[in-house]
Amino acid sequence: MRWDYVILIAIYVITRSAFFIIFGNASWEHDSYEHYYQSKIFSETWNLETLFNTWNKAIFTFISSLLILIHDDIAIVKIFNVLVWLTIILIVYGFLVKKTGSRLLAYLGALICIFDFIGFRASVAALTEASAALLILIGVVYSRRYFGVITL
Repeated sequence: MRWDYVILIAIYVITRSAFFIIFGNASWEHDSYEHYYQSKIFSETWNLETLFNTWNKAIFTFISSLLILIHDDIAIVKIFNVLVWLTIILIVYGFLVKKTGSRLLAYLGALICIFDFIGFRASVAALTEASAALLILIGVVYSRRYFGVITL
């Protein structure tokens, strides 16, 4: 078992759980509620105009609409974002270990992802930044692996 991944997951789960225990299901900006509301509308109507309007991000709205069908609460979308951001952290850690060969540098990169302001906000709210960051990161890792475009 890779203990470095277990340690990162434990740090992440503890920090996010502490946030939800202390603050509950609250968000400090209206965007989370608006994204949830738009996803809920799409899950009820399946109208493509709703999916592709100015406010929505199509991939996020589609996935969160499916989750809302399972459990109609903003919390399910927040849990999705927590898992997406955890995936980002693990990809960043793995990429840095392979690219630099330094576990210390990889831990630093992962810890920055865990505690940075935007990442923390995006991972505990129903915001679209987490899924957008994951798509960009997959593109960076994919381009590096297959095309050699990205270098450190």
